[in-house]
Amino acid sequence: MVQVDKSREKYLNDGGSLVASYSKNLAITTTDSYVTILDIDSRGVRESIISIYNSHATNSIDYIVYGCVDLYPNADITGTAATDYANGWVILKDTTALAGLAVPVIETLTNPYARVVVQVRATVGASQGTVSAYHRGEN
Repeated sequence: MVQVDKSREKYLNDGGSLVASYSKNLAITTTDSYVTILDIDSRGVRESIISIYNSHATNSIDYIVYGCVDLYPNADITGTAATDYANGWVILKDTTALAGLAVPVIETLTNPYARVVVQVRATVGASQGTVSAYHRGEN
């Protein structure tokens, strides 16, 4: 499955309207290298929650969360810190392992980034996991 984004939705109109955005990417099989599973336009988002679940019975996955204050940074994420930092990317959550069938991990963000990216890979090479990720943000 590919990433699904729902349009921003105004759900209150009482003079202090909230606008929400939603994204998800389900049943993605990892590879030995980091791949992006969520790429979120978070310009209008003040607070976000990201839920990541590894549905594989035994294989562990690693995930990492990046942020950028520029919606269109100089280059995509390379995985080399000095290069990524020079291009505007920062690591919001460094490499973290998630065991197969473990309780979903919840990451919360309260800083206003223009773009947030979640990447995953197999913790052990050639031992792939299956992951699903969800995002919900509000202004």
